[in-house]
Amino acid sequence: METLNILSKSSKPEDKQTEKKNSIPKFASFRPDDEPCHGRADNREERKHKTTEYEAPLYRNSRRRRHQSRNDGETSRGRGTGRPDSLDLSKADAQRSQTAGAMYVADKYGDPKILTYGSIDRYLVSNYFRFGGGSIMGLPQGQRIDRSVSNESSLVVCLDQSIQSNWYAKDTLRTPLSPRLKSQELEVQPSSTKDASFDIIANFVPLKTTSPKEGKRTGSGLERPGLPLEDHSGHYMSVDGKGKASERLSDSDLRYWRERLPSEDGRLQSHFLDRSLNGPRQELSRQVDGDPWDINACLGLISSYDAAPDQVTITSAERHGNASVKFSIYEKALTHVGDSMARERLFLGLMQEASMIWDMGKLSNKWRDTLKANPGFLRLWAQYLDFQQTASLGLNYEGVAKVFLESLEILQHAIGQNTADGSEHSRLYDIYVYIILRMTLMMREAGFAEHAVATWQALLEFEFFKPDRLYTNDPKASLQSQHTVISVFEEFWDSEVPRIGEEGSKGWAYFDANDGEPPAPKRDIASQDESDPETFAAWIHSERLRASFSREPARTIDDVEGIDPYRVILFSDILPVLLTLPTPPGREALLNAFLTFCHLPPYRLGVARGSPSLWWLDGFLRDHLIYQDLERGNGPFDLSMWNYRLDLDTLFAPSNNWFTPFASSQFPHEKECTEPVKPAWTLLSLKSLTAVNVDNDDFLLYCLAFELTFSPSTVRKTARSLLKKRPSSLTLYNAYALLEYRLDNATKGGGVITTALNMSKQLNETAQLESIVLWRTQIWELLEMGKTTEASQCLLSYTDEHLLSGCLDVLPSERSDVQGVLTLRVEKALSATRDYLLSHSLLKLATTAAECLVLLMYFQDPSTLAVAATVFHSNLNLFRTAVSTDDSSQEWLHQSFARLIYHHATHTNIVKPAEIRSLLAKSVATFPQNTIFLSLYAWNEIRFSIDDRVRSIVRDIVLGSGLESSAGKSLIAHFFAIHTELCRDTAFGSNANATRASFERAVESQAGAHCAGLWKTYFLFEHSRGGMQKAKSVFYRGVRACPWVKEMHMLAFEFLGDADGGMNDAELRGVYELLLGKGLRVYVSLGKRSARSENGQRHAWKEVRGQKCL
Repeated sequence: METLNILSKSSKPEDKQTEKKNSIPKFASFRPDDEPCHGRADNREERKHKTTEYEAPLYRNSRRRRHQSRNDGETSRGRGTGRPDSLDLSKADAQRSQTAGAMYVADKYGDPKILTYGSIDRYLVSNYFRFGGGSIMGLPQGQRIDRSVSNESSLVVCLDQSIQSNWYAKDTLRTPLSPRLKSQELEVQPSSTKDASFDIIANFVPLKTTSPKEGKRTGSGLERPGLPLEDHSGHYMSVDGKGKASERLSDSDLRYWRERLPSEDGRLQSHFLDRSLNGPRQELSRQVDGDPWDINACLGLISSYDAAPDQVTITSAERHGNASVKFSIYEKALTHVGDSMARERLFLGLMQEASMIWDMGKLSNKWRDTLKANPGFLRLWAQYLDFQQTASLGLNYEGVAKVFLESLEILQHAIGQNTADGSEHSRLYDIYVYIILRMTLMMREAGFAEHAVATWQALLEFEFFKPDRLYTNDPKASLQSQHTVISVFEEFWDSEVPRIGEEGSKGWAYFDANDGEPPAPKRDIASQDESDPETFAAWIHSERLRASFSREPARTIDDVEGIDPYRVILFSDILPVLLTLPTPPGREALLNAFLTFCHLPPYRLGVARGSPSLWWLDGFLRDHLIYQDLERGNGPFDLSMWNYRLDLDTLFAPSNNWFTPFASSQFPHEKECTEPVKPAWTLLSLKSLTAVNVDNDDFLLYCLAFELTFSPSTVRKTARSLLKKRPSSLTLYNAYALLEYRLDNATKGGGVITTALNMSKQLNETAQLESIVLWRTQIWELLEMGKTTEASQCLLSYTDEHLLSGCLDVLPSERSDVQGVLTLRVEKALSATRDYLLSHSLLKLATTAAECLVLLMYFQDPSTLAVAATVFHSNLNLFRTAVSTDDSSQEWLHQSFARLIYHHATHTNIVKPAEIRSLLAKSVATFPQNTIFLSLYAWNEIRFSIDDRVRSIVRDIVLGSGLESSAGKSLIAHFFAIHTELCRDTAFGSNANATRASFERAVESQAGAHCAGLWKTYFLFEHSRGGMQKAKSVFYRGVRACPWVKEMHMLAFEFLGDADGGMNDAELRGVYELLLGKGLRVYVSLGKRSARSENGQRHAWKEVRGQKCL
């Protein structure tokens, strides 16, 4: 094998010529061999050869190997025997040497190092230098290429005075990615389609259009250079400040790259954004370092990472990086902050950021560790349950139910180990009840209604009907050992005697004293009316029928159709939820949670907005819309999602004349076939609970109002039985009078009030204070009957000694001369009563006295609300000053005045809509979640065909009031916005797109993202429009957002199965398989009713995972 001698400095010219021939052909090698060479060219070629002879490819590797010593290299060159790894001739080198004299060389092997390094040797590529020192033809001479930041793909142009500083900048290696502030890349300015308009009638298209941003013509008629009228120097991306005249481009078709809008390119927007926020962020960071206990400074520093100007799109990598930074700030703050409320806020933010940077497994472990160490934070528990129900696409009912049981175990352990004060125990009990409510609602929505109902039966029996012998007089331990109590309760449960809510139920205590017998066996009615078992329509009918029989748990002796292990609830199924709530607040929370489970609002009238009221605003708990159809009532009382404070006006509201929580249009108890809780079961449960809560006036009024709505034939008997137990209660007498008025017996109702007023003279001073409620009831009933004069005379009799003989009759004509004196006397008496009640913190009675004062001023001039409004605002200011920590009294005042406004608008011939609008607007601004004010405001505007104000108040006040941050996850604003769009006439701008936009805004919000009732309403809206593809899209999105709700899946079989453009049998079969895969309850097996289709199942899973419906 022929070897190649290494050239040295003393090589002969012949050797140099040979080496030249053996080198890789270059461009010069393609010249003819006989081309004449001049002396100067020969000398230049010779000098070039001397400088590049060691750059031959054969020796390139040996030169780049710096770990080889110089002596080894010299030895190799001297011997002429190359090293085995670099100097041995390959087949390619041999071929080159053999074809050295040819004009062209065919290289069949190439460079073998390409396979090793993946690319050609970049040192073999010649360097090309641009001519002109960085200048670009067409640009001003003062602008040149900045080579320090330019690369192969882009050129950066900078000003001439900064070239030298940028070229020799010493911080280039330290900050290679930071862009030069003086570097300005140029590009052609795109023309805006909005501005570049031209005449479509003309037969030509202009090459240049007139833009508002271009300069105007001067007086000489010549166009000035195109300077933009809109100065972007104040834009967040500008870091140079106001641009100078020297920086203006002479060519109006060009612009600096930094002048791009954020929506056009976001490569440097984060850099400029960080620079613009550096000052405030550094200041906040110094505050946090100086005072790590300052929670506001810490939250301000965290929020600075969320700040972004309009039109700026933050990438996912930037969001991940910001989340990591904020997570570390939260962790640092938690080591210093000790306040419980502040720590709850920090933990909420910490876990929110953790969800963006951790996977599901690590996040779940972090959640459990956090809750074990901090079990007393309700909002933290709520966020954890939201995460467990919605975060995983592979949701399974058994897995989620296990999570709830584990949460209850953590709380039971915390309650047993807690030695803190009573407030800490109350918080733990409230959280325990909240988790039980969430768990039972999830069970019912997944199809396991029997288990949910049995859980509440066990809790109510265990807490309110405990035998007296299980209590002890030991003040340190209010109950005997938990084991003994549970063993006695197990005996009661296994006996299968009637439980709460069932006919013949007498309670656990009665059974313990007298034993009892189980009821007669029940038998489910077999479904014999199935017409075609081979269709999905027949299957959905059978499924609905079986579900209607399974709303209550069965007993072992019952004749149940089929073999269904979920129908009978054993004691082991309800054992994990049993816990004694020894404090009255714990019992009250349990009652309110039970009412929420039954789709009823919390009963407590006189408390501030606490946990039970917030439950009623949670999208996970307001699930009653799942069982309702899409309704579009135009009346002010037809809003499906309502929220206001309960009082006597709403509990005992006149039929279709005021807001009530028990109206059939709002509350679906009349729909026996679809409502998951039977109204008869709810009514029996409430009547049983009144027997053990007979001293709770608010709960008694609540139960009477509910029975008046759903069983008016028995409510009189119930009211009389309660009056026998509490014969001196003026509150119960007032409720009995209202019952008679609502049952169209005004004469008897007035007689009850007269009797109660006479009896109040014999009561003590504290009990006599309740008589103000009787006066108010009588006045309003006379107003509702259209007897304004009689109502005024009744109020003037408030201080009359001859009250009993003249309060309900027309006063003699001679008393009209002294009406002014009576008015002053009554005003003084009512003011004294109001102040006395305020001083004793009896807020509800105080608001009643203030309302009577407003009515007194209204009776002076019933044609206007001006005088009454003045008195109303003065009383409002008084309550705001006297009770600054509780806004319940102020909201009651607003609601009572809103009723007066509605009465004035419906009973007065001449109405001033502007006056009504201004008064209601103030109430809406103060309480933007109260649907009484919202509904009346929209009703007033619809009556006078001015709907734009409704949209404005929804946009600016209702949706713009920050409801989700101030009051938790509230759905009220979004449902009201949807309701107003559905009720808006097409003549005033209503269309499907506007309504659809309201739905999208609602389902994308934190409050409505996982509200099954909202998703079903959205689906029914799209289905009613006839757009099957849009309805299918909403269906799959709703199933993905609420994977545990069986009713959402059933929409496909009810509405999409037989519709044109709906689902075929394969897709419906896929939805059915989806139900089974999640572990949701299916009563009737589909079997062979439809051909099994794996493609349909796969299609359903793809849609649910969001691959087509994002």
